[in-house]
Amino acid sequence: MAMNTSRILCALLLTVASTAASAAEPLSASELAECARLSLDMEQTAATLRENAAQFEADHAELDRLHADVRPMEKGAGDRWSRYNRAIDAYQEKIGPLETQVEQINRQQARFAELCAGRPYNPADLEALPDAQRQAMESGPSDISIPRIRRR
Repeated sequence: MAMNTSRILCALLLTVASTAASAAEPLSASELAECARLSLDMEQTAATLRENAAQFEADHAELDRLHADVRPMEKGAGDRWSRYNRAIDAYQEKIGPLETQVEQINRQQARFAELCAGRPYNPADLEALPDAQRQAMESGPSDISIPRIRRR
C-alpha cells in the first residue's frame, strides 16, 4: 500500500512539474537578449578563470615549497618566515579579483535561473542575436566550469 502511495505522489509531482514548466511564459526578445548576455558573460569570465588556474596552482605549490623550507629552530628561519609571509600576502592579493569574478558568476547564474531557466523563446529571436550570444545561449550556463581557487 505504501508503495502505491509513493507512486501516486511521484506521478502527481511529475504532473505538477510538467504543467508548471509548460505554463512558463515565453521570453520576450529583450529578455532572451538579456539571458544570452548573461550566458556569454559567464562563459567569458569562466574562460578567464580557467586560463589563470594553472598559474595559481603553480603559485600555491610555490607557497607549499616555501612553507616546507622553513624550519623554526634553524638559524635564518626568521628570514624564511618573512619571505613566506610576503609570498602569502602577494598570493592573497592576487586571488582577490578572481574570487570577485567567481562571486559575479554565481550572481549571474542565480539571475539566469530566475529570469531564463525553463522558459521557451521564439527561435526567430534567437537567430536575431549576435553569433556569440546565440552560441552562448544554445550551450547554456550548465556548460560553464569554474576552477577551484585555493586560499592560503
